[in-house]
This record gives sequence, C-alpha cells and structure tokens, in this order.
Amino acid sequence: MELQTFTIILAALLALSEALALIPSLQDNS
Repeated sequence: MELQTFTIILAALLALSEALALIPSLQDNS
C-alpha cells in the first residue's frame, strides 16, 4: 500500500470518527 493511500484512509477515518462523535450532541440539542 502506498503512503499516500494510507494517509488518505487515515484522514477519512479521523473525519468519520469526529462526525460520529458530533451526531449524539446534535441529537441531544434538538
């Protein structure tokens, strides 16, 4: 696996984890 591909996947996982962490707070506020 190329380093660039690994970096893209890692960034995507980090963004996904942040989004999943924000979902409960958004539901609680509504």
